[in-house]
Amino acid sequence: MSWANTERVELSYLEDPQSQLAIQDVLQLDPQADFTPLNLDSGYVNLGVSSSSFWLQLQFCTPYQEAQPGYIEFGYSGLSLVEFYNDQGDLLTQTGNSLPLETRPIINRHFSFPIEMQGCSDTYYFRVKSSNVLIFPLYVHTQNESAQQTIQNHLVNFTYYGALLVVTLYFFVFSLILKEKSFFYYSIVAALLLAAHFSGYGFARLLLWPEAIIWDQTAEMVFYCLAGAAAIAFTQEFLQTARRQPYFHRLFNLLLVLFIVLGFAMAVGPQLQWSLAWVVNLMHVTGLAAASGVLVAGWRAYRQGVSSALLFLLAWLCLWGGVAVLILTAADYLPANYATYNAIQLGSSLELLLLSLALGHRLYLQRRDKDKAMHLAAQADKDRREALEQTKEELEEAVAEKTQQLQLSLEKEQELHQQFLRLSGLVSHEFRNPLFIIFGHLELLTNRDKEPSVHLKAIHEAAIRLNELLDQWSLGKKVNTQLLDIQFKPCNLLDFVEEVHQRISDLHPERSIHKEVPNSLPASLSVHADSKLMDLAIFNLLDNACKYSPPDQPLHLGLAFTEQEAEIYVRDFGEGIASEEQERIFSDYYRTQQKDKQTPGLGLGLALVKRIVQAHRGQITVSSQPGEGSCFSIHLPRHSGD
Repeated sequence: MSWANTERVELSYLEDPQSQLAIQDVLQLDPQADFTPLNLDSGYVNLGVSSSSFWLQLQFCTPYQEAQPGYIEFGYSGLSLVEFYNDQGDLLTQTGNSLPLETRPIINRHFSFPIEMQGCSDTYYFRVKSSNVLIFPLYVHTQNESAQQTIQNHLVNFTYYGALLVVTLYFFVFSLILKEKSFFYYSIVAALLLAAHFSGYGFARLLLWPEAIIWDQTAEMVFYCLAGAAAIAFTQEFLQTARRQPYFHRLFNLLLVLFIVLGFAMAVGPQLQWSLAWVVNLMHVTGLAAASGVLVAGWRAYRQGVSSALLFLLAWLCLWGGVAVLILTAADYLPANYATYNAIQLGSSLELLLLSLALGHRLYLQRRDKDKAMHLAAQADKDRREALEQTKEELEEAVAEKTQQLQLSLEKEQELHQQFLRLSGLVSHEFRNPLFIIFGHLELLTNRDKEPSVHLKAIHEAAIRLNELLDQWSLGKKVNTQLLDIQFKPCNLLDFVEEVHQRISDLHPERSIHKEVPNSLPASLSVHADSKLMDLAIFNLLDNACKYSPPDQPLHLGLAFTEQEAEIYVRDFGEGIASEEQERIFSDYYRTQQKDKQTPGLGLGLALVKRIVQAHRGQITVSSQPGEGSCFSIHLPRHSGD
């Protein structure tokens, strides 16, 4: 490729470890004995890795009979010094990347030296030196061939750079959209690799910083250090080492910091006149440790079931494979050619491709797991809705069955209630007729005998007691009937209490019954109530107070209120109720021991009052101390129109 128009090329070299030889010293040496010939079959010069200066002796023959303008081109921008001499020892050109661009005969990223191509050339001498690997293509070609070669190289390189730029922007945008850290770190790795290649291949010096001589000599290594740090961060995020492999996560944190420190040292070292040999050596050790750690962590992740880790491993193997090929080529274990010379570029290209596939595969797995979870959630929701529908149907059937049972029970209860009412009417009628006969004959006997006998008095009292019991029983029957059909209406409590107080006073003129109404009581204080039932309840409480308190003691009928409720209370100063009986007095047919002995009754009055109050969404309470009397209070919710 480099020798298309040359018939014979001979190149040999002499190593000058101390860089002490001058051109006159070299001209006095025996070319056959002191110079070592190089194999140029592939068109690449391989001098390995060395800080020595190398003297190159070049001679070639061309088929041109007439002089043709051409170039000798060293296709490597990393040469720090290149000196070009003729066979007379005259220095024709001195240039290199440690010197300004103006020292180059042709402003190009490579080092090109113009010559005339005609027949067999004179012997040319070059002194080259570099702190990097000395492997590079050597071109001897005409101007047209040089232009075509330059276009071809630019096309290949800028295609590579364009691909890196697209990858960088693509994954950066996706990292913002998906909020995925691994995509962001990957875009940073691609961007830094682009910067490193752009610097290492001489384009940055030519296009971006032509005057930054010192920076250009270390820029490539700085970007490689930062790319190593970004690659470590990407590895941590991709393999989830913080959760899956904490030991490797801590190791990677250390390596990440080391890469950043080394990059900083590379950037500022030349400005501070540091020797960068230790930095380069430490960078090689750090890179080797990082490569080993990444490969082991990737393999462990794959063994743990992270399937995308396989592509991750293959990607890094491609990169480190390219590095290994370059090292083996520099050690002369592999021939220098286009493939081995561009091994790192080819390896990094495959690495980026495989890492892109790994990220895509990881995203696919995440989407698949998400879709699977959504499917399971949808299925669970469907099962739940079906279960709810089934439960609803079962509940509706159960409710319908219970409703039917309740309807039958209600109908049966209503029938029993009607039978009870008929029986009650019959019993009441059958009991009262004999009682009326007894009362009639007792009245006749009493009128005939001015002083009725003790027996007649006993019969009279028994008849009165039996009549009162029948009255209470009839009252209970009446209340139970009315509770089935309550008529709620607004009831003004001030008017209601006034009416009840008047009637009880007329019924018991011998008792002192006081009405207590606070001055702050609103005139419109009212409740929603069935006035007939509430009348029965209050009247029953007042009647009990009359029965169970001494005749000379006053009674109190009063009103009280809060923002939420109204209170009607009846207070007496009778014998009181023991604390252990206060909860039981509202039960059906319960009477205290004192009442059982002194006053007739069935023990239904307070039970009926409680039913009436509860039907009005209220409650009844009692406050009592034996020997000090009792206070019964009815609490009802206030009417919202107050």
